[in-house]
Amino acid sequence: MATSPDHPRLLQTVLDTPDPRRLAFQLAPDMPAPRWPEGSPPQMLHLDLTVGSVADLERQRSRAVALGAEVLLDRTADEDEPLYVLRDPAGHPFCVFVAPEPSDAEPA
Repeated sequence: MATSPDHPRLLQTVLDTPDPRRLAFQLAPDMPAPRWPEGSPPQMLHLDLTVGSVADLERQRSRAVALGAEVLLDRTADEDEPLYVLRDPAGHPFCVFVAPEPSDAEPA
């Protein structure tokens, strides 16, 4: 991640995609962490990240935990949509779930 030259309070990262996209995060160190699923303050943003297999899901959970995330919900036994709900070190919840790549025949 790098600070945006135009907006020094924003962090940016380039996503690993064929046509690079940017994702920016505003720095707000004094903002209290949201509480999930209930509480004050409420969550303001929730990222859903997808992986292609249960093995990838486990790798990404391990990676997130190694980076400081905490597992809030383990729903890996769900055959239809295995997922984890995690919380980043600042308290923001996010999901990682299995969603196979769509085929070229399916509309985007």
